[in-house]
Amino acid sequence: RLMGNYPLFEALIQYSKETKQNGKPLSEEPVIRSKLAQLKIELEIGRLHMYRVTTVMDEGRAPNWESAMAKAYGTAFEQRLASTAIEILGLYGQLSPESKWVPLQGMAYHSYLSSKGYSLQAGTSEILKNILALRKLGLPTQ
Repeated sequence: RLMGNYPLFEALIQYSKETKQNGKPLSEEPVIRSKLAQLKIELEIGRLHMYRVTTVMDEGRAPNWESAMAKAYGTAFEQRLASTAIEILGLYGQLSPESKWVPLQGMAYHSYLSSKGYSLQAGTSEILKNILALRKLGLPTQ
């Protein structure tokens, strides 16, 4: 799922380069640049989590806590990406894909609405954190 929203990330970068505010591209605004850079860092961290899962599988082991960590992180990242996209796009980001004024073909709108459910699919974030606490940290069950 992590890379499922990569097109939104790339489109958001392009949008910030092409869209002007006060005569300057959004990409020149320090706050926007910082948010996009942070998303890129988080995207790469998520990718490394996925590589760890595949490495464990290649070694013939079950990636129980590794996959829980990757899923929990990826879900949180997708929610942050969607929220940041809506922030950068402003009120236009809330328009449905059918609107003639919607930016990015409605990707931000769709991602934002879908991202809330990601934390429930394939295990809630709380369950995944419990798996990490038990299997990786060796903490007792509740």
